[in-house]
Amino acid sequence: MCEVFGAYGWAENAGMMKWLIDHLLVRGVNRFIPHAFSPAFPDPDCPPHFGAGGKDPQFEGFTKLMNYTSKAAHLLSGGVLKTQAAILYHAEAEWMNRDGDAMLTQVPAKILYDAHIDYDIIPADCLTGEGGSRVFKARAENGCLAIGSQNYECLIIPAAVELPENVLRAVMELEGKGVPVIRMNRFAAGEELLREISLYIEKDFEVKGDFPLLRCAHFVYPDSNVYMFVNESVCDTADTEITLRDVKAKGLRSCTLLDMLNDKIYTKKVENGVLKLKLEPYRSVIAVFEKEPLVRENVPEEDTSEEGYGRVPAELVFEIRTASYDDPQNYKLAYENADAGTLPNITDVSAEPGFSGKIRYTASFELPNCDAVALDLGHVGSTSHLWLNGEDLGVRICPPYRYDVGNALKEGKNELVIEVANTLGNALRDRFTQFLALPASGMTGPVEWIVRAVKA
Repeated sequence: MCEVFGAYGWAENAGMMKWLIDHLLVRGVNRFIPHAFSPAFPDPDCPPHFGAGGKDPQFEGFTKLMNYTSKAAHLLSGGVLKTQAAILYHAEAEWMNRDGDAMLTQVPAKILYDAHIDYDIIPADCLTGEGGSRVFKARAENGCLAIGSQNYECLIIPAAVELPENVLRAVMELEGKGVPVIRMNRFAAGEELLREISLYIEKDFEVKGDFPLLRCAHFVYPDSNVYMFVNESVCDTADTEITLRDVKAKGLRSCTLLDMLNDKIYTKKVENGVLKLKLEPYRSVIAVFEKEPLVRENVPEEDTSEEGYGRVPAELVFEIRTASYDDPQNYKLAYENADAGTLPNITDVSAEPGFSGKIRYTASFELPNCDAVALDLGHVGSTSHLWLNGEDLGVRICPPYRYDVGNALKEGKNELVIEVANTLGNALRDRFTQFLALPASGMTGPVEWIVRAVKA
């Protein structure tokens, strides 16, 4: 369980919140408290405070995020998160050796996670059975370290000058019963640690290529294996192949792929345990492998290939109106003929740097001279809501700000409305917001049609 979002300031946007939620979900956290706060507005204690008495411009985006969080956390509850390594939190050594003689726990943790080896950090009480950890007393089972329902294939002890005698006794006892123990005093971090681990662990995930910010989690259920994949990079796409050891061993050949943020479901073929995956920045997906795959009608197969698709600039001219957070129904004309190729930053220093609220873009256009299947808004700060010919195509809270439009386009004149909301960070410069970079507000593009083929 984790309390999240508090003490980032009013500039914390829904995309950043989504990143934080995924960061925790993929590490096995599935109970969330979205920050306790006073109903008073503006309350100076650790903003943001959601809703803000109806004055939070991105509350619609926050609502979408909470729906996503509820569904994803529910799906990922009840299973066992497969973690292959345990790292001892040698608290006494860290506290007592402030001159650097003790290696911080996060050193091996980062090495493992960047190599796609999941782990848990365990307190010494789990080894000794002291304190409140008697229920979770470590034991040796089949050459693994067992704590509760978790089984770890090795125990890693970060370097330290000395450890408490009772901890050392517990470690030696477990080691004597066949639990692999890796003491980091013997070698430096990095590649040497991974080589040592490879003696005891066959990795659950093998990721092709260099994608250290692709995060992977494996949840085991009685009748299924569920995997979550998150691209924690905010700038680079993870386009890779992932070999799933258990899927390969069981000969599973397909999965159900869930894009729960955008309510999309796909089928996905897997060959020899290899899952092909393409995740843009901020994106997350959940793959469900069932022992007896359910028959689902009209579920398309995911197509991540760009072959046969292209991008062309959207030749649109927008009227832009803005409504301040403290007068949300009053939209005022800001720009009359704004070309989609040169859209302004609404909070540029030469414009309204203190503006917080919603920006509405409207445009009329003829059917594009191409087989357009989607509209990509490019950079958006920070949430978008799009209607095409009166059809609500939904809210986007993080990249990619892309909308499927093929079914909503029509012959002749088309009417496009896009509402973008920024945060209260521009108007309310709280003590936390000063540490966050404020992005451009509104839609700054490039705005592009994604097309199958350009017509002659």
